[in-house]
Amino acid sequence: MKKINIYIILFILMLPFLSFAQGLEGIVVEKYYSTNAADGANATSEGAVSPLVTGSTVYRVYVDMAAGYKFSTLYGNATHNLTVNTTTNFYNDPNYGVSVNPGTISLTNIARHTALIDSWFTTGGTCIGKAGVLKTDDTDGSVGNVQGVLANNPGACFGLPITGAGSQDGMLPSIATTQVTPNTLGLGVGNALLAALDQTPGNSVVITNGSIAALGGVVGPNASNRVLVGQFTTNGVFTFSLNVQIINISTNIAENYVASSPSASEFTHPTLTRTVNTPPVVSITSPSNASSHTVGSSITINASATDNGTIASVAFYVDGNLLSTDLTSPYSATYVGVLGSRVLTAIATDNDCVSTTSSAVNITVIAGVAPPANDAIGSAILIPSINTFYPQCTLYNGTLANSTNSSQSVAAGPDNWYRFVAGSTAVSIEMTGAAMDNVIELVRETSPSVYTIVETENANPNVGAMERLNFSGLTVGTTYFVGCGSNTAGPGSAFSVCIKQLAISGCGTNTSAPLSICSTFKPLWTGANNYVITFAPQVGSTGGGTVTSVGSTSLGNVLYNLNPGNTYNVTVNAVYNLTNNAPTPVQEIINVAGASPSCSNVVIAASPGIEVRASQRCAAPAILLSSTTLRTDPLVCGATGYTFRFTPVVSCVDNTPTGASFTVNSVTRNITLNFPGTASIPVGQTIQNQTHYRVEVRPTFGANQGTFGPGQTIFIGGASSMQMVASSTENDWSVRSMTDEESFSFGIYPNPTNGLGINLIVDNATSNTIGLQIFDMQGRVVCSKQLIAEGSLQTYVSFDRDLPVGVYNVQLTSGDKIINERMIIQN
Repeated sequence: MKKINIYIILFILMLPFLSFAQGLEGIVVEKYYSTNAADGANATSEGAVSPLVTGSTVYRVYVDMAAGYKFSTLYGNATHNLTVNTTTNFYNDPNYGVSVNPGTISLTNIARHTALIDSWFTTGGTCIGKAGVLKTDDTDGSVGNVQGVLANNPGACFGLPITGAGSQDGMLPSIATTQVTPNTLGLGVGNALLAALDQTPGNSVVITNGSIAALGGVVGPNASNRVLVGQFTTNGVFTFSLNVQIINISTNIAENYVASSPSASEFTHPTLTRTVNTPPVVSITSPSNASSHTVGSSITINASATDNGTIASVAFYVDGNLLSTDLTSPYSATYVGVLGSRVLTAIATDNDCVSTTSSAVNITVIAGVAPPANDAIGSAILIPSINTFYPQCTLYNGTLANSTNSSQSVAAGPDNWYRFVAGSTAVSIEMTGAAMDNVIELVRETSPSVYTIVETENANPNVGAMERLNFSGLTVGTTYFVGCGSNTAGPGSAFSVCIKQLAISGCGTNTSAPLSICSTFKPLWTGANNYVITFAPQVGSTGGGTVTSVGSTSLGNVLYNLNPGNTYNVTVNAVYNLTNNAPTPVQEIINVAGASPSCSNVVIAASPGIEVRASQRCAAPAILLSSTTLRTDPLVCGATGYTFRFTPVVSCVDNTPTGASFTVNSVTRNITLNFPGTASIPVGQTIQNQTHYRVEVRPTFGANQGTFGPGQTIFIGGASSMQMVASSTENDWSVRSMTDEESFSFGIYPNPTNGLGINLIVDNATSNTIGLQIFDMQGRVVCSKQLIAEGSLQTYVSFDRDLPVGVYNVQLTSGDKIINERMIIQN
């Protein structure tokens, strides 16, 4: 393929603009199809690299332009990266999959297997002779499917099916102005940056200096002027940040649109960025839970609904039956009371067809005035286990106006009752009533119809004071009763009660496969202030330890003392720091013990075998000097040191020992060969000139040794200050200096990390002071530090502040040498 200077393209993208109207109407995302089990079975039988998970969504992405505009380019540069991401993998069709330009697939083959739902970038085309349109704009039906798959018909946001009766495949005949072959620039050999879209499991495409261009430009296949630029199939959360160039056809002036932070010559549009869609939040605000109403009365049901997009509708249900749907705020419905207990719910749906069901509100419709249904402990309202774990809770609004004082209560006034099944050993209960002295009572049924007070809370006797009962010591699986009452005789008033169970934690990290010692380990999030994570060695394993973390933690933490190839049981305890709302608030530390163990038989992957780099082995051939730095691969994160074992041997091909072996310890994986004899074991051994050595290296983990990697033979030829190597193209000897890549280097782990800090290993710094800077994708410095190193360094670096999820560049400066490494931060 001819190489075209990327700077020409970037120059075109940065042409100055005249004053004109913006032609981009937005980026349109279409939910094209949802997969079923038959689709996944077909993909597996055809040898799909990544499985096609049931329920995966096929997203199509269109550039929507005003009339008189044509699409030119998708691009990314150093200032504005182009990213397309998912939280799992993109699906690649095993037979006809491409990462770019499905326009090369024949009309026959696009109807075979799962070719129609492959993941790719395009410049209009979907197969030979067809261009993509929204299914609602399709007028010529479907090409169908030879194997009878892709037949799912989920409806709703997915519209009509893409195969079968009444289907629309979202393709119309194309011409030269609606489909061209994409021109890819700066995406690496074979478009390597798009590997996640073509038979390589992956979840991210990042373009920092390249483009996918429609040379000459393309327009949409119909009057709506939407050009299809990509299709992405995944069962994960799909997000992107796009940069688009379009051209005004009449003036031939280009308009550049970037996802964020446009310059004076650039535009932006909110649809260029697709973020994680947060489900709607919906709750019924009236009537109150456990309230009573009379038969035949009109009961107004009001709901509050919010979303990070827009609310499309709120549907109201009574006893699971649809009452009515409201499309505009404020959302309400009217129910005419029918005798009996009724359950009210509301379902909010947002503009992306994601729905949320509110917590249920229980009401009683009675013939006349009566006490609430939960006036007695025997009819306590069951609090569902869903969504009641800290910090979430189910909020109940009640009234004691018609309630009585129960015999199970030690308080003086009326009470209402609730019950829950303990999911952990601790609970936090809050009660607020503005016109009475609130009291909370926690009760357990110790034998049939015998109730025993476990704990009470009336720390603040003032009228209207909130009470909070924090209690540990529950028995998991046991039913507990919560009395909400007044501590003074006489009628009570309205109140609210919020019951939060403090959840046990567990392993949030998938431990079915061996974990790298470089990995980040996550506890299962429960809203706790921090987590105590303990790795206990199984039989035959060593090490183990405990770390207290606010969330994700690095397995390379020396306190864990983990050893590669060993197996551990993991226990995760959740620690809550709660306020007890007494007259003087105090903090209560409540420890909720996790399962023992929370995760069984967690395997730490074996350490890779460390060996001398190929370029320094005498078989290369290479002649090393006694002043040479011996370099090894690969980096073993978590290692606190390395042991080099030198054995003199006959030659490169004859490894018969000619003398005794000796070892030298090093804090890094590279060692300078002119070490003093006092550094060797036994003492006194040094490297000799004109000698072959068999070299083996093993890592050290805390107090434990790893295993020696493969032995490789080196040849020491002299004591010159330069390194002699054989030319790869000639039979003579040449002299060269060590390259930057062979001298100053560094590694970071874990990567991805959690936003709090990284472990840093530096080899062969050229100065004693090392500058570290971390840049976000907009080029802003988010962390800057000066480090001290005497050639090498291994340390933990805390960030100046918690960094949000994203991609960053880590830059180290030593003297006149500058090197970079990409770092990913995720939850």
